[in-house]
Amino acid sequence: MASVFLICELIILFVALPLLYFFDWIPINKINPLLLLFGYCVGVLIFNGQFRREDFKINADWRWLLPRFITVVGIFITGLAVFFPELLFSNLKDNPKFWTIVIITYPLVSVFPQEVIFRKFFFFRYEKLFKQPQILFVVNVILFSFAHIWFMNWVALFLTLLGGIIFAGTYLKSRSLSVVAIEHALYGVLIFAVGLGNYFYRILT
Repeated sequence: MASVFLICELIILFVALPLLYFFDWIPINKINPLLLLFGYCVGVLIFNGQFRREDFKINADWRWLLPRFITVVGIFITGLAVFFPELLFSNLKDNPKFWTIVIITYPLVSVFPQEVIFRKFFFFRYEKLFKQPQILFVVNVILFSFAHIWFMNWVALFLTLLGGIIFAGTYLKSRSLSVVAIEHALYGVLIFAVGLGNYFYRILT
């Protein structure tokens, strides 16, 4: 019975809700369901005593995480400069204030809630449904990407698929919300900085 409930919960939260956004079938302000989802996940975690001091540690293998990020920075800049030079740093050129807003608000408003939902909540809540951790990992990555169908472009889906692999792997190794949120924020800010922010921006109304 518990497994049936968890399966239904997973489908509703991580399949049905993104589809409602995609088809624009939410008649109220779209920020409200997201706040309810975040509140629900936090409530479940608190009820089950899942928030611990270790969740907010920042000690991780940064000797690996930072070089990987720097490598990705180089790939993005080089790739855009060669194939899409008109996009490179376009967000900074078109709207410098937008860059400041991204740095200040994006990590808190978007990144941290996503990591609570897709990493802390997801891996705790559904590990019982999948006997093999590898399958749980793959499902998490796919659903993380699927949640971004609301942006209605393949760039967002492809990049979040790659991001999901990175973030899920980091979380499972570190078991730290702080570490994976910092990494997620770095990659997210990179996306906006190099000129791909328009693929990840829609107003919630």
